[in-house]
Amino acid sequence: MKKKIRQRIKMPSTKMGLAKVLLLYLICACCSKTITHQIPWPTSLLYTLQKMIISQTNKILNIFIALVWLVNGLFCKVLNLVPRHQEIIGKILQIDKPTATIFTILIGLSEILMAIWIITRIMHRFNAMAQIAIIATMNILEFIFVPELLLWGKLNSFIAFLFIVLIYFNEFIFNRKPNV
Repeated sequence: MKKKIRQRIKMPSTKMGLAKVLLLYLICACCSKTITHQIPWPTSLLYTLQKMIISQTNKILNIFIALVWLVNGLFCKVLNLVPRHQEIIGKILQIDKPTATIFTILIGLSEILMAIWIITRIMHRFNAMAQIAIIATMNILEFIFVPELLLWGKLNSFIAFLFIVLIYFNEFIFNRKPNV
């Protein structure tokens, strides 16, 4: 019986569709443990599927995180579509409006550079740590000095915390090197 099952089950090729590979694995998983343990590829198949899913998730999250920085930098600060940012910077730094405008544009340009840095994946771990430090510092300052100017008030800190967790998981959990 073992020979018949081995003869019927072919090793999956790399060109095989994901649905076919999953179906093939499910068929093998339904076999008894002794037969399944003699088939060498299900473990590596699971590892490959997991690696593919995590890789795609990591890429999508990188794009999402970069878009957050780009939108905040370009639209909210450089193009001044959200003037509240200028007020926040002016109050925190205790500067006049023309100087706050210059600082807002500079901060916006640095956020655009952050988005580019995220997409290029250059020194990506350091980039993630820098993002976490910048977001935490910025939100602590806003929470202390200008909570009344924040879009969601003090709830902004919680949203920033969730964004920090997303960045951390994307870089240090989903992008972790395998222990092979």
